[in-house]
Amino acid sequence: MTTRRRILWSLAVLIAALAAGEASGWFFLRAPAEALLSSRLGREVRIAAPFSLHLRRTIRLDIGGLWIAAPPEFSVPHLVAAQQLTLSLNYADLLALRQPTEPLHLATLAAGQIDVRLIRLEDGRASWQFAKTSDRPPPSVGYLAVQRGEIVVRDPGLAVDLGARVEIRQDEGSPSTVAEISGQLRERPLRASITLPAGLPHALPGAASEPVMVAGKADFGGLHLSFSGTFGVGALRGSMAIEGPSLSLLGRLFDTTLPTTGAFSLHGEVVKDSPIWQIAVTRARIGNSELTGDFTYDTRPQPPRLDGELKGRNLVLADLAPAFGTRDADGGIVRPARGRTLPDRRLDLPSLTRLDAGVTVNLARVDLGAAFRQPIAPLRARLTLNGGQLSLADIDASTAQGRLTGSLEIDARPARPEWRADLGWEGVRLDNWLKAAKPSADDIRRQVKDTTPPPWFSGSLHGRTLLIGHGQSTAELLASLNGRMTMFVRNGTISHLALEALGLDLAQALGLLLTGDDRQIIECAVIDLQAENGRLTPRIALAATPVTVVLIDGSIDFAQERLELRLTAKPQNVSPLTLRSPFRVRGSFAAPQVTPEGTPIAARAAGALGLALLNPLAAILPFVDFGERDTTVCSRALARTNGYASAPAAKPTKKSRQR
Repeated sequence: MTTRRRILWSLAVLIAALAAGEASGWFFLRAPAEALLSSRLGREVRIAAPFSLHLRRTIRLDIGGLWIAAPPEFSVPHLVAAQQLTLSLNYADLLALRQPTEPLHLATLAAGQIDVRLIRLEDGRASWQFAKTSDRPPPSVGYLAVQRGEIVVRDPGLAVDLGARVEIRQDEGSPSTVAEISGQLRERPLRASITLPAGLPHALPGAASEPVMVAGKADFGGLHLSFSGTFGVGALRGSMAIEGPSLSLLGRLFDTTLPTTGAFSLHGEVVKDSPIWQIAVTRARIGNSELTGDFTYDTRPQPPRLDGELKGRNLVLADLAPAFGTRDADGGIVRPARGRTLPDRRLDLPSLTRLDAGVTVNLARVDLGAAFRQPIAPLRARLTLNGGQLSLADIDASTAQGRLTGSLEIDARPARPEWRADLGWEGVRLDNWLKAAKPSADDIRRQVKDTTPPPWFSGSLHGRTLLIGHGQSTAELLASLNGRMTMFVRNGTISHLALEALGLDLAQALGLLLTGDDRQIIECAVIDLQAENGRLTPRIALAATPVTVVLIDGSIDFAQERLELRLTAKPQNVSPLTLRSPFRVRGSFAAPQVTPEGTPIAARAAGALGLALLNPLAAILPFVDFGERDTTVCSRALARTNGYASAPAAKPTKKSRQR
């Protein structure tokens, strides 16, 4: 026989043997497999007949029973005890086991009855690890179908202590499969139930099998979840509803990063027919904010990745406060230390390294709060999270005929995370933006003269800020601020009455109340603040009109939470009856005090008293201010800003403006 014929003959015999083995289910391998596994695993392994193994597109094994011992130090009766067991394993998952840190992944696992004890000790040893040097995680299952059984998972490293019971129940004559889960997960109590109303399928699902109906609910540390839909091998789709005290709890449940918020509720649809989850949030309410969104969540990379678009009819800015320390991770209110006002709760910034994200922000409206007449509408930006670096870039927002652009960034990688704000704003109409600008129903000017008084102030606000801070809390961030912020007003006006009131000019203020208030043109209004180690000091802060120049000096100290400001009004015209005393704003943030300086008033009163001894009419002279016109005050102030206020912040890209 030639060599070629011998090769063909051997190949034919091999094919016949493989065919015979496949046809018989390799039943003769049961005893050798039992002995081999016991030897390799260093544990007693029992495999009960019948035994059927098939090596086709996947590895499929059907056995009457399986028992695997657990090491004696775990004090549990076994690792696995199962009856009527069917499992399938993909070849790719089998090859992945060459890596000692990869878990055993079963495509499907079905059992008539099963009892599994997955226990890890404090020293790291685990009941499912068969080599002392192995660091293999617990096994995972793509599709689990158990008629009756119990599964216990206890892992201090993962903060898991859970038990699950599965049983078949008779509900109005039709059997349903119910799994109940209880215990502790990540230091929070968890109770959940999963119900298959139609029971388990009669056979393991395949590519063309019908999905199984499923309903579930869970309670996790005050978080309530419900789900109804269908699932199959690698596929899940249905409707979800979640509510709880904070979104951060939802992130904790799924071991990902979500911000701390107030109470929330959300409804949506979930689809998973590939390794990527698709989540459509059809309605979300967080505090008073109303949001929607479409997202994809990919668990394959490490860390996992979230992409999508966040949309919303209305975001209330105050609802973001919990993310900056006003509430804890469970949604409870956190109050600063006594005598302090800035939130000092340590933020969970290191968790930003557990997720990467790329989310388009497209909000129709942002409510700025009670002090503002107009909201931001709309706001567009691009949120990215990469390796612990969070950025809200390409900000493009409109409000009160003006525009805000720039970026906000957090780098959570250093021990003291870095915060950075680079923002610019232009053309914001103050009289349309701020409620205090427009006269109110109880305006004092309405009480004296039955006319509609002019705005207290108007004009278009422009400016820029570039601030950098470091810290683990909002208080630490503000106490470390360095940088600069500059604002100026164009085409502005201010109430004449307000100006005279600032200077304590009693005669002109009374005259304006009787004859009617008018508007004074603002020749210039500039505030240029320098921040150094949390202390804000005006480089220049003034507002100039033809009749008065208002100056501000002093400091705002975020580290000490103290104010030390002085407001001075200098007349540029003659005032017949004025006290002209600067105002002091001083004290803590928690209890600031506003008082006029007493020395100038006392000096004028003493002078008036002395002159009154000579001539009663002469007593008026100390209260007459002749003023002094300064025509260069505005040019000097603008020169000191070095053009910083007019320098643009980071502008949104053309692509971001088209979103």
